[in-house]
Amino acid sequence: MHHDHGDANRLFDLWPALEKPNTAHIYCCGPRPLMESVRDMTGHWSPGNVHFESFNEGGGVKPDDQPFKVRLARSAREFEVPVGKSILATLREHGCSAASSCESGTCGTCRTTLLEGEADHRDMVLLPEEMTSQIMICVSRAKTPQLVLDL
Repeated sequence: MHHDHGDANRLFDLWPALEKPNTAHIYCCGPRPLMESVRDMTGHWSPGNVHFESFNEGGGVKPDDQPFKVRLARSAREFEVPVGKSILATLREHGCSAASSCESGTCGTCRTTLLEGEADHRDMVLLPEEMTSQIMICVSRAKTPQLVLDL
């Protein structure tokens, strides 16, 4: 346990502990900057050995958020996702079911295949190489006017 009290000069150096991957499991919970640092420094670890948990709702509203459309490829249904509401919440509101658990972008349960559009990723799960084809619908939004999901 280390607390830097927000002082950048007191940051804990994670690299010596995370430099060499092994069979250990890493569990991380804390402020988003800590979780992002752990995620960035464990990219060479097995994804099954690195776990995140957040007690804050991920994907909070940002000043430049805009409503967007989400189209479900399997059913051709289309919905508008308003500012302040997640894709997951919008789907549920319209009677669609999708797997979820943490609803903070840290567990990966709501991972959905992204067929078209560009996501505004706000999760702690996806690796950079997965971001063009996957989305965490509990927290992420759209950078384009529409997303098409494999649902």
